[in-house]
Amino acid sequence: MYLHDELKQLDDAIEQFIKTAHHVTLSQEVYADGWSAKEIIAHLVFWHEYYVTVLKALANDEDPPLMEGTAEKNKFAAPIAKKNSREELLNRLVKAQQKFKKYIVLVKIPLIPYNKTAMKRPPKDYVSVIAKHVAKHEKDLHKALKK
Repeated sequence: MYLHDELKQLDDAIEQFIKTAHHVTLSQEVYADGWSAKEIIAHLVFWHEYYVTVLKALANDEDPPLMEGTAEKNKFAAPIAKKNSREELLNRLVKAQQKFKKYIVLVKIPLIPYNKTAMKRPPKDYVSVIAKHVAKHEKDLHKALKK
């Protein structure tokens, strides 16, 4: 299957992130800039739902609604965190992952954009970079559990 290894890597990263997210104290500060565990969860939810929107547009041969850059995306995490419970956030992440897998295999262009300013990547690299991003935040949440 196309992208099998990369999608397995992403599935595994999300599964591990969800397991860790179930145990962390949501209000616990994880990063020095004050991001709480719940804001990190919301951050991943927002990014994953954003990627689904991009992939769906590309799969339908439409122009994707690309954002300017990382800072623009990151500012949406806090409001999502405030409006949703842990379970709601994690359920949204699971649903986004299901849609991600549906649309990534339908994309017909050789390079996929993350946003308006970032480098475009081949689908395999696109999925791998996202998996590494999820895994990085899982490790950070895991470290927070030990504090």
